[in-house]
Amino acid sequence: MLVELAITIRDVAKKAGVSIGTASDALNGSHRVKKETREKVRAVARELKYRPNAMARRLLSQKTHTIGFVVNIVQSIKRYIAGNAMLIGTISNAEKLKYDVLTTCASEKRSIIDYGFELYYEKKVDGVLYYGVQANDPKIELLYDCEMPYVLLSAGIDDDKLNSVGIDNRESAKSLLEYMIMKGHKRIAHISGSQTSFSGIARKLGYQEALIKNGLEYAENLVVNTDYSVEGGYIGMKKLIGRKADFTAVFCGSDSIAMGAIKALNEIGLSVPKNIAVAGFGNEPATASFSPAITTVHVDYMLMGEIATHILVDLINKKVSPVQKITLPSELLIKDSC
Repeated sequence: MLVELAITIRDVAKKAGVSIGTASDALNGSHRVKKETREKVRAVARELKYRPNAMARRLLSQKTHTIGFVVNIVQSIKRYIAGNAMLIGTISNAEKLKYDVLTTCASEKRSIIDYGFELYYEKKVDGVLYYGVQANDPKIELLYDCEMPYVLLSAGIDDDKLNSVGIDNRESAKSLLEYMIMKGHKRIAHISGSQTSFSGIARKLGYQEALIKNGLEYAENLVVNTDYSVEGGYIGMKKLIGRKADFTAVFCGSDSIAMGAIKALNEIGLSVPKNIAVAGFGNEPATASFSPAITTVHVDYMLMGEIATHILVDLINKKVSPVQKITLPSELLIKDSC
């Protein structure tokens, strides 16, 4: 049986009458090669049915042309809309930049930062996007001045030593609270997102600062910490109701929390916003058909993924220097729930 030998770039170069380096540059569209030569080399490649060897390219460049997307199990992309949207944005832009995406979900027992380092040092990826790094993670300091290209997604942290793309959660929460106060609410409860997440901490801080700024009381019995889920919002509202706390409005750390909170209020015959005003955060797609429409802060998580991917690829290719910190704008959306 005859074995058909694979056509190599050496064969293309020989038939086109150019060096291997020129043939490689021509096939990669380099403008260091004249247009006529590029077209000639490409015509020969088509004639010989040449297919570039991805493994050989990687060995020569010492790059995998793959980026890692590492998320912790608590904030898994299956459960959280934000992570899902960021991953879509990441994959979309990575494809344009000719990179593959390797996604992995870290267990609760280990820092997700370790997962990223393993992927990088085992030469599986050229850089890492992290979603869900916890504020109390002692491994964060390992990212300072490390050689691995990385970007923290949706971090919303103030640390100027870290590459990150996010929004100003603190100021966005303050703006939302200012609106609720302007509507006449003086007793505003808060069902917070995770207080191990940078976003949850920052949104709660914005809530506190807005109350104090406007001469209103910050009361611990009006605050419940939960996670970014519908179930968390439902349980959080049940706790507030059980405390017999006096409040006329609730600021929820996410739209999912707001949906769960509204469900709990409806079960005891309280109408939103007639009896209790409710606001969320994130403008999650899942709320599009929810009634009442939730007053919220719009965050473009898909754009966040796209921008973080672009920055990561630039870091990989040394087109920019660390530290890259991007704060995206957010927008207050006034709807029916508040």
